[in-house]
Amino acid sequence: MSHYSKEDLIQTLADGSDLHEHFAFLDEMLVKFQSDVENSTNGNIELAELRLSELFSAFLAAKMALSIHADLTHYEFTSFLSFFQKYYLVAKDFVSGDIGSTERLKDEFSNVHGQYQQCVNPMLKDRYQDLKSQIEEN
Repeated sequence: MSHYSKEDLIQTLADGSDLHEHFAFLDEMLVKFQSDVENSTNGNIELAELRLSELFSAFLAAKMALSIHADLTHYEFTSFLSFFQKYYLVAKDFVSGDIGSTERLKDEFSNVHGQYQQCVNPMLKDRYQDLKSQIEEN
């Protein structure tokens, strides 16, 4: 039996769900941006800049959610955000016309998306299941 009250566990579960939602949305936007970049044949710079701005807004929202729920901060989150920042800098170069950054962009995408898929998402799901089990035990 957990030493936390049921209400505390429910609040922690809600906080974790909020954090998961923000990180999942950031990863979703990341995949969408990368797909748009890889499938773009017309070189629509304005659309790419808009998508990059949306991606950065999603990053800021995830970072803010992590700040709000600082008690849930974990290495996987900060590592993911660091990988994202590297990706974003290369994406900015790409959108600015540095076509030579295409391979680097793919590499950085693999890094950041892999960090989410292999570390962040499973950790959040495991945490959710653990909290859910604790709540049911109370």
